[in-house]
Amino acid sequence: MQGIVDLIQVTGQVVDAEDGHPRQIVEVSRIEELDLSPFVITEFAPAVPLATPLRLDPFLSDDEQLLRLEQPELDIDVFAPTRGELWNELREQLAMLWQEFAQERDEMLSEPARQLKARLLKLTNP
Repeated sequence: MQGIVDLIQVTGQVVDAEDGHPRQIVEVSRIEELDLSPFVITEFAPAVPLATPLRLDPFLSDDEQLLRLEQPELDIDVFAPTRGELWNELREQLAMLWQEFAQERDEMLSEPARQLKARLLKLTNP
């Protein structure tokens, strides 16, 4: 009989082995199932709704220590140790993108920044 293995997230202090890999986790404060369900974004900031919700799928970083969200077309790349912290990082980056790019005058932006601004504005309701 083959068992089903779900990913779990363990929060505590990691003790590394000589080869740099984790040897054990001590002072464990939390063990929970790892939630990799999608984040569905409906607004950049309060009162700035998206025309269509944006779906971002979290994944583990290369070292499998952090959760990460990425959307290169919108210059989104955030990471955090927990899903709640990842949500906060994402909200901060969305607000920054809206303020620093979407609301900035075109003449103040480089060509790549103007292109990003156009992609951001295209996602919002008229």
